[in-house]
Amino acid sequence: MTRAREIALEIFHRSNQGGSFANILLPKALAKADIERRDKAFITELVYGALRKRGAVDFALSSFSTRPLSNIPPLALDALRLGAYQVLYMGVPDRAAVHETVEAVKGRFHRGIVSFVNALLRKLSAEKEEIPWPRMEEDPIAYLTVVESHPEWLVQMWVSELSVAVTSQVCRADNETPRPAVRANLLKTSAESLKTALEKRGWRVEAGKYAPEALIPRDGGELSATPEFKAGLFYIQDESSMLAVRALAPSPGTTVMDLCSGPGGKTTYLGELMKNEGLIISVDLSQKRLSLVEKACRRMGLTIPAFVLGDATKLSDFMREPVDAILLDAPCSGLGVLASRPDARWAKSPQQIEELAQLQEGMLDSAADLVRSGGTLVYSVCTISKREGPEQIGRFLWRRPDFRAEGLGRTMPEELKPDVQGSTIQLLPGRHSTNGMFIARMVKISRR
Repeated sequence: MTRAREIALEIFHRSNQGGSFANILLPKALAKADIERRDKAFITELVYGALRKRGAVDFALSSFSTRPLSNIPPLALDALRLGAYQVLYMGVPDRAAVHETVEAVKGRFHRGIVSFVNALLRKLSAEKEEIPWPRMEEDPIAYLTVVESHPEWLVQMWVSELSVAVTSQVCRADNETPRPAVRANLLKTSAESLKTALEKRGWRVEAGKYAPEALIPRDGGELSATPEFKAGLFYIQDESSMLAVRALAPSPGTTVMDLCSGPGGKTTYLGELMKNEGLIISVDLSQKRLSLVEKACRRMGLTIPAFVLGDATKLSDFMREPVDAILLDAPCSGLGVLASRPDARWAKSPQQIEELAQLQEGMLDSAADLVRSGGTLVYSVCTISKREGPEQIGRFLWRRPDFRAEGLGRTMPEELKPDVQGSTIQLLPGRHSTNGMFIARMVKISRR
């Protein structure tokens, strides 16, 4: 078995076993591996692709397997999945994919498992045109679950909340490689100057769709390895997150709180929009994540943030004075970022959504108490779920008559105004070319 495939199998298996997410495991493994750049690209495509298409691959394997997949040893099953993904989606010669997969299980399992893996992959490669894929026009739920490779419960939820057509858009986008976006640091450069600098280093750079500071660099290598990144000229951040910050519309000289602030994208952008004037109170429950915020602020040249280790559901334990504005980018189910975290879709559940919604509720109430009269509260979650989005805000406004919904349209670019629903917007992969993100803007009613 080639070294590249060994690395891919190790990462893929650890991810499927819940050891960690691939977006954490993969960069670390590639940084340590003494292999060529093309092998690193192969590993990346194989791991992320097989994770995204795991549901489809399992369906294909089940169509020919003589035993339930649940009865196959997990490591052997993951080797089969990688082999099947190469056969079905990567254009790797069938013979090579079968041979390398068989080599992967030799020495790890007894002869019976090796023979089973060999026979199953050979049958798949010989009869792949006969796989009985569900048809969209006959059973859209089955099609989106199997062919677009998403958990059935998630497909059913999205279809009921969004429609079949929109769910299809989102699922297809989840199975594509996400495009990286960067935000020019306006304290040190401009979008135009940064674009020129990156293009001189070989990047193809497009303007972002929504935020004026946003750029979309392509085909240049590792963004964080560029001198421009190290000099703090930009931050790697999806445009959906930029829009959540812009929704707060912070003014220079004000006091703003950024809750759940790690790893620092929101705090640094707030500071730039405030022209490094005023005060940002950056709060996170994790010291590790708070340290990342501090590091990002140093790199970007920001001096106005103060860093507080604390629980966003218990802000009154360490905060006394009200603030002008609060951005709460709350922990959520992450259903809007499944393209960049392809294994996450298999780890989610409806129960987790409800548990997270209750946590978000506590954070909203805690934050609301600290917003001054006439101040602004923006809530955002990188997910696509009514319970964590519109229903969460509806419940909040019912509980808190001291807040009113504030029209979001004035903070959104013209292209997005048709999608604004009063004080909220739901960004969707496939429709908006961003991560999925729900954003709501509210104002505390002034006392007379």
